[in-house]
Amino acid sequence: MQAPHVDAPAVKWFTEGMPSPVLLALALASSAAAPSPPLAEGPSSRPPELAGCAVAERDVAALTLDCPGVRFFVRVRGAGGADAFARGIVAGFKATAPQPVDEATTKVPLAERSLLATRVRTGDGRVLLVGVDAQPAATLILGCQALPGSEGRCTALLATLATMRLDDPRLGELPAAAQATFAGRALPTPEGCRLSVHAGGATIQCGGEAALSWLAVPDGREGVLDALIDGLSATLGFQGPERRTQPCAVEGLAATCRVLRNPAGGPPNLVGVEQVVRGTRMVVACIDGRAGPELPELCRSVLSLSAPAPSAADTAAPAAP
Repeated sequence: MQAPHVDAPAVKWFTEGMPSPVLLALALASSAAAPSPPLAEGPSSRPPELAGCAVAERDVAALTLDCPGVRFFVRVRGAGGADAFARGIVAGFKATAPQPVDEATTKVPLAERSLLATRVRTGDGRVLLVGVDAQPAATLILGCQALPGSEGRCTALLATLATMRLDDPRLGELPAAAQATFAGRALPTPEGCRLSVHAGGATIQCGGEAALSWLAVPDGREGVLDALIDGLSATLGFQGPERRTQPCAVEGLAATCRVLRNPAGGPPNLVGVEQVVRGTRMVVACIDGRAGPELPELCRSVLSLSAPAPSAADTAAPAAP
């Protein structure tokens, strides 16, 4: 995958800035263990390795493809930060993957070279490959997750897409992934916002103002919310954030949200919660990039916060005169 013809890639706040590696890793680690069905396709000049693939996300700085049995992704980085970004993907994936987890370094053959990649194999047989490809215009993070028995297609996709550009018209021929749904309910993307669909959930980002991400967590998978909160707190650069719990609701269902406030006193702030909605256990995160007292409108489509419980100091009886 070649970098776009731009001196400084137009990487948006959510992609370049913070939560992408954590949310991407958790999406991979929590993905359902069933391959996507092949898509009906007509004659095309695109490589056969792209058969059955759909575009979950594509712009000048990112590409995510959902294909039968695999998910391919590339992220464009400017100067610096690519290695840390890749490590964040691996760490988040391992945090919630079924044990035992094996990690090793491997070389993935590309067209005329090889990609040094981290290979992670989970206890249920899934494989994650992530590598950093430094190019003159930008640095790319290339990766692929394979369901059991599909690692060969992962490496074939990496080799094929390494020879293509993000603006390759053959990628434009691929169908779009399905509309985002939240526990079975269609969730429209507001005008001007960007949708990225992943297995079990999606992320909607509205510029630098707000981002809403959710995952359907399989039964028996624990620690996803903890990994999400800790990972986002670290990647948002919080140093000793103010943490509290607050009554809230997820689609009207009472819950307890975890709220992290930026210790610097300004945005961004983070709200995370886990709740069973229509029989599905959902993990939800809202990142508020504004300075307002309420959740952004994007997040209010799913979440609502109640007034925080008064502290002990607030409820103490006034001192006698």
